[in-house]
Order: sequence, then C-alpha cells, then structure tokens
Amino acid sequence: MASVSVALLTLGTARGAAQSAASLETEVKAAYLLNFTRYVEWPAAAFARPDSPITICVVGRDPFGAVLDSIVENRRVQGREVRVQRAASPQAGLDCQVVYVGGGVERARALAAWRGRPVLLVGDEDSFAADGGTIAFVLVEETVRFEVNVAAARADGLQISSRVLTLATRVYGEEPR
Repeated sequence: MASVSVALLTLGTARGAAQSAASLETEVKAAYLLNFTRYVEWPAAAFARPDSPITICVVGRDPFGAVLDSIVENRRVQGREVRVQRAASPQAGLDCQVVYVGGGVERARALAAWRGRPVLLVGDEDSFAADGGTIAFVLVEETVRFEVNVAAARADGLQISSRVLTLATRVYGEEPR
C-alpha cells in the first residue's frame, strides 16, 4: 500500500510540475506577444485612427485564456492602448496588428488571409516562420524562444527592431552581411 501511495504522490508531483511548466510557457509566450509590440513599427495604414489601439488577436484555439488579458491590462505601447481580441477565423481578425495563430486554424489559409497586410503573425507550429509567418515560438532546451522571418515582415510593411532579431534563435530572409 505504501508503494502505491508513493507512486500516486510521484505521479501527482510530475503532473503538477508539467502543469506548472505549461502555465509558465503560456505566461512567457503572452509576455512575448506584448513585448513584440514594443519592437515593431507598423505603417500608419495599420491603424484606423492615430489613437487606435494596438490589437493582439488570438485566432483559433486560445492557449492563453486570462493570462494574456492580465498581462496586457492597462498597458500602453508607442502611445497606444493595447487590447486583446479573440477571433474564430482568420477573416474575423483582419483589423488586428498582432495575430497569434492558435490550434485548429489551417496555417496556409491563415497566412493567405493576412498576406500583404501590416500584421505581425505569430504561431507555434513547426516551420511557421519558414513558411511565411513573421514569428514562430520554439522550445529550445525547455525554454521558450522564437524565430523571425524578416522577409515576411518587410513584405507586410513591418519593421522589426534589431533588438528582437539578436534574441531570435533563427532569422529567415536576412540579407548576408
């Protein structure tokens, strides 16, 4: 009986650690979404008015829940309020400046919906940045990092700060120096 209790306690601890790691990963990604807004320049046409907010949209399955809302609450970036919006489909999120493409959304369809628009496209899927997304979250030794596609950003009228590029694990579309 004691060995069963120890096994259940160990399993519970492992599950707790896994849930804790998952929630930490979610918090880190949410913080990155907010911080990316500080280091990206959008063309004026990306906003309806000079005082329009920067809108972070989560399209598809939302891994963030209240975490992203809490991180963004009462924040201003580049003189603009930051807001979070959820959208069921790519077409519903066309007025966003940052779009996190969650699970359940076909990547090719999502990329096509925003191609040529001044939108910072962020995703988790393997090769998201290589396939035309702007930023892809990747796990490197259990740490959340990201890859950047500067060619995609440039094509969509975005300028990403060199500060972000130096932190990226990989940069696509960068011209040789």
